[in-house]
Amino acid sequence: MSEGHVYVFVRNDLTNAQKVVQACHAVLEMTREHISDKQRHSIVVIGAKNEKKLHSIATELTLHDIKWRWFVEPDMNNTVTAIATEPLTDKRELLKRFKLLEC
Repeated sequence: MSEGHVYVFVRNDLTNAQKVVQACHAVLEMTREHISDKQRHSIVVIGAKNEKKLHSIATELTLHDIKWRWFVEPDMNNTVTAIATEPLTDKRELLKRFKLLEC
């Protein structure tokens, strides 16, 4: 059984309740395509200042060849609210500089 870490970036300009929900939405989007039910993973939740920062993070993830999916919230004018990465093992160092979400 392989184990990795799924990184979830969620906007800090949301309420705490919205942060939790949007992070979960992003993880669900990622699991549909990249995570098998036979794998076991940890989840790391990281705060991002706003939607603009999420776009910047998405660009960085792409540059490092890290697969990711974002969640667009229909009830928030179709804005991007969170991003989840594929499970990471060897590329975790690239994301070490980001700070964990504080609620």
